[in-house]
Amino acid sequence: MENFGFTQPEMQHIIRNKPTFVLYEQEYTESGKGILMLKELISDEMGFSMDTVKTLIVKYPFVLSKNKEEMQTYFLTL
Repeated sequence: MENFGFTQPEMQHIIRNKPTFVLYEQEYTESGKGILMLKELISDEMGFSMDTVKTLIVKYPFVLSKNKEEMQTYFLTL
């Protein structure tokens, strides 16, 4: 929670919808998914703020299940 600035209600919402979120480091190293991938793609590569990444995750927790290629395809489609 402290690493990404989520509030307690936001964390409860995310974990309710995507319980594996608490294993974010393991999920990234094993499958290239999760908040670390989203931070890398949206914040580092695309230049958006971490607040944008945080808002995306709170509104749409299912994006944590997508890999980098799926997210890139999604943004290209938009």
